[in-house]
Amino acid sequence: MGISDRVEGSVEKWRKKWGSPLKKFAGEFIQVGLKAGLED
Repeated sequence: MGISDRVEGSVEKWRKKWGSPLKKFAGEFIQVGLKAGLED
């Protein structure tokens, strides 16, 4: 109990809040990078 539980709880909240937008952004970023790499 204590600090580690609190940290895990806040990490879960953070992931629920920001996880999907970050995945979407990363996916778009990777796709753009791949397209740029293929055009070279």
